[in-house]
Amino acid sequence: MDDFGTGYSSIGYLRSFPFDKITIDQSFVRDLLVDEREALLFVRAIAGLGVSFGMITTAEGVED
Repeated sequence: MDDFGTGYSSIGYLRSFPFDKITIDQSFVRDLLVDEREALLFVRAIAGLGVSFGMITTAEGVED
């Protein structure tokens, strides 16, 4: 599932479809520069979901 946490990429879809990978949208990663504490909570929560569901989790924008 690409761009998890935005648009139609919601937590409900994790239950409905057999995803094996999720990608954290770059907007969450970019927000680490603006509001580090809150953004870090979101990134950790999404990564935790990936671990809980046994999915490979990738964060977009970390190369910047």
